Amino acid sequence: RLPLARWRSSDWLVEIVEQDLRLSDDEAIAVAAAIDPALAPEDAAALNRRLDGWPIGVRMALMSADRGSAAAGAGRAQLAALDPGLADELADGVLAGLPPQDRQIALQLSVLRRFDPQLCLEFAGPEASAAVSRLLRRGAFLTVVDPREGTMRFHALFRQLMEVHLGMHDPIRRHALHRRAARLFQRRGDLTSAYQQLADIGETASARAMLIDPA
Repeated sequence: RLPLARWRSSDWLVEIVEQDLRLSDDEAIAVAAAIDPALAPEDAAALNRRLDGWPIGVRMALMSADRGSAAAGAGRAQLAALDPGLADELADGVLAGLPPQDRQIALQLSVLRRFDPQLCLEFAGPEASAAVSRLLRRGAFLTVVDPREGTMRFHALFRQLMEVHLGMHDPIRRHALHRRAARLFQRRGDLTSAYQQLADIGETASARAMLIDPA
């Protein structure tokens, strides 16, 4: 093992982190000018911010744009978030590099905005702990947001892309996972999260009957 802490304190170590790899707005505008010169700089910057500077996402969104379409401006800037086919393609491209078990666990957890180790265990089973540890080591858009409680979350955009992918390929499973998550949050007393899980699949009437009316 390398003595990284000592090297870091001595300024002998240069670390390239996620933020360094994101496109700045100026870089995104330059990429857009090479791929789609008709796209206005402000729309390229808006697209970049929507994708949090994800280079592959920005490039694929620009490549998939309909250059003959009259739908430009703000609609183009929201392209990556709204087009299910593109979302599916982006998620599939990243998931393809994961082992099958890790891919399935990641898709399963994509319906949760945040989760701690206990929720991960209850929701995805005992095999999820090892898979999540591997995902954290890979830096696969999963980060620890509260070290004290071990709370983790996927990058918000990537979580949405994975959930779109899950919904397109297995919509029944996606709905079942949201219902299971709602029951778990209800047992924890987190009624807001339980309601959100059901609202995400359009079951607001069930959410009211389960949560709001009894309260």
